[in-house]
This record gives sequence, structure tokens and C-alpha cells, in this order.
Amino acid sequence: MRDEPGVTGLCIMAFLSRGHLPGEGPFGETMKRGVDFILGSQMEDGLLARQRHLYHGAYSHGIGALVLSELYGISKPENDLQHRRVIERAIDFSSKRYSQPKAMPDDEGGWRYFRRHGMSDSDLSVTSWNVMFLRSAKNAGFEINVRLIDEAVLYMQRLYDRNLRTFRYEIHSETPELNCSRGMAGAGVLSMAMAAVYAAFPETQFLALAAGLAMGALIGAGAGLVNGFGVSFLRIPPFMMTLGMGSVLFGITLFISGGMPIYGLPPVLGEWFGFGRFLGFPIPAIVALALVVVIYVLLEWTRFGRQLYAAGGNPRAAALSGVRTGRVTIFAFVLAGLLSALSGLLLTARLGTGEANIGTNLPLESIAACVISGVALAGGQGRTFAVLLGTLLIMLVQNGLNLMQVGAYAQTMATGGILIFAMAIARH
Repeated sequence: MRDEPGVTGLCIMAFLSRGHLPGEGPFGETMKRGVDFILGSQMEDGLLARQRHLYHGAYSHGIGALVLSELYGISKPENDLQHRRVIERAIDFSSKRYSQPKAMPDDEGGWRYFRRHGMSDSDLSVTSWNVMFLRSAKNAGFEINVRLIDEAVLYMQRLYDRNLRTFRYEIHSETPELNCSRGMAGAGVLSMAMAAVYAAFPETQFLALAAGLAMGALIGAGAGLVNGFGVSFLRIPPFMMTLGMGSVLFGITLFISGGMPIYGLPPVLGEWFGFGRFLGFPIPAIVALALVVVIYVLLEWTRFGRQLYAAGGNPRAAALSGVRTGRVTIFAFVLAGLLSALSGLLLTARLGTGEANIGTNLPLESIAACVISGVALAGGQGRTFAVLLGTLLIMLVQNGLNLMQVGAYAQTMATGGILIFAMAIARH
């Protein structure tokens, strides 16, 4: 597979599994060149391959398309329109290859090489790459005929040999026992998992979604409770407490996930919270605007809001005035934890995978947005709509840098420079 996008795609997936992204970090430029190579390998009919080889072309197409769809869901490609168009054409090519007639009824639902080879018209390996690509593309918001995925799953179920307790490479073979291996078992299990089959229990994905939402909210509230207790009773400075707790949680997520992305999320998560729309407006934007209104009312028009400003500005004076500063502080941190959990939910829904390394720049961007908008880091000063304007300013700067094709390193430098400049103005 020399000079084929398949090998390049496997290398990019290896980098992705360790949390690296194109254009970011020490391997960002190398990954970006690899992605550009795959994008430039597409033929006129949508095949992602440098040459229409009997075997290699089918593998290169599935692997390369899977990488592109995963990247489209995880990050915001600089050449978004080209990226999306390549994936759409790859989907069309896979759909046309799928619809080609099969000589054996048992091979229906699978994919195979570009010309008939041996006794079968479908096999496990080519089918696995294609079904993983289609499921990934669907999670990223592309229109996919779910029948292709469902029938591919049925084909892979027929490949499972109950006597040998593994998957066979193909159904029709003169020596089927030679086509079984641990690699085949892994390919079958992985593709079945990424296919996210809920046909037998349609309510399962909603149950999993509800359990995941509840657990995320519980973890966010728990982290906020620990932060509030540490600040209120242990007298730990808020910045150090949240920084330490963030490192603890980050280490726990890396330990549990092993640094690998978590796949197999319910498709409804992305369909609703990632790419869903209500009355034509994106659901994430609606959630964000609704939270701005709720926080504004909470801070400006309730007793808790007045007590929070008082406790942040002068805790001792607030306590002497009858404000239970400890309880107010704990509640504020619990609320912050819940909002952080909700932000993580929306980001995960957008990506379609659980990534421990995603969002590492968000704390810096959040602090910069608050400082620009006049929030006092010592507490007691700041307005909701001002923070909203500060956030929009940071987003406008980043969007402008993206349009100017400025790299990720320089963007981080710019955000840090804005933070320093805003702090200097605030101090003088």
C-alpha cells in the first residue's frame, strides 16, 4: 500500500489515540500534512485511493474516509468545505459499492474488493472499515442511509462462528478454519461496537443517555462540592483549589480511558445535543443563550445573587451582615461544576467521542474572557452580559486568526497576550 492514504490514515489514527490533533501540539504539522495527503487522494468517483488497485484501493478508501470523518467530528478543519465535500463523495462511493449485486445471498450487506476474488463477494475486513466509516460520518452529522449499517451488521453476525467462537474472514471459503484469528475477532467486535446496534432494545440508547447525563451532572456537582469545601473550610485560595481539582479529575479520566478515545456513544446524543436544531436554531446555541438568561436573573434579581456578590467582595463584612458565606460559596462552586458538566456534554455530543485531552485550552480562554469583561479575579465584581461580550470577543479573535490561517501555537500566544494586556489595564 505504498503511497496510499490507508497507511497514512492508520498513522493519523495512532496520533489521535494519544490525544494529538492536526495543527496542534508537537505533531500537529505532521498530522496536517497527512490529512491534506488523504484529501488530495480522492478520485473523481469518490474513491479515496491513489490507484484503483484490486485489493489496496478498497482498504485505503475505508481507512482514509474513517479518519476524515473522525477528524471532522473532533475538530474544526481549516478547509471545512473541502473536508465535508470529500466525505460526502466518499459516502456516495461506499453506497454505490454496497449496492452492487452479490452472487451469494449470504454476502448481502457486506463490502468486498473492486473485482470478485475467490468464492465470496463480501468479507469482514473491507466491511468493517466501511461500516465504521459510515457510523462515524453519521455521528459527525452527515446523511447516511441507516439500512447500509443495519444490513452490514447482520452480515457480520453471519460471519460469527459459534463453534470457533470468533469471526470468519468470509462466509464462503474452502478452508473457513484458516480464516479465523484473534485479529478477525477484534475487527468484528470493533466494527459491531462502532455500529451501535440498538435494534433489539430500542430503549437502550435512551437509557444509556439518561444514565450518562445523570452521572456527568453528579460528577460535576461533586467536584464543585469538593472545591467549595476546600475554599470555605480549608481556606485554600480558589484559584489553587480549582487548579488542583482540575488536575485530579484530568488524571482520573486518563487513568480510566488509558488515554484512548471512548467510542460507542448513543447516536441520539450527537443528533440532539451536537447537531440538533430547534426552529432552525442549533440546540447548543439555544442552551448557551438560555443559561446566560438564567445566570443573569440569578445574579441580578435574587437574594442569592446579592449574597454572592457580597461574599466575593468582602467575606468578613458579609458574614457580619448575616450572610452565611460558607454555604453561599459552596453553592456557587456546585453550580459552576454543573455548568462545566453541561459544557462537557455539549462538547462530547459535538465530537461523538469521549476525549480526555479535548478542551485543555478552555480554562485560559475562559479566564481571558472574564478579565476582558471586567470580572475581578479576587471576587465581588462582574456582570453576566459583560462576560458574554468578552467571550464573543475571544471567539472573534480566534475566528479571525483561523481565517488568516494562523497556526494553533500562535493562537495560544495571542490568547495569552490578550489576557496579559487586559490584566495590565485592569491594574492601572
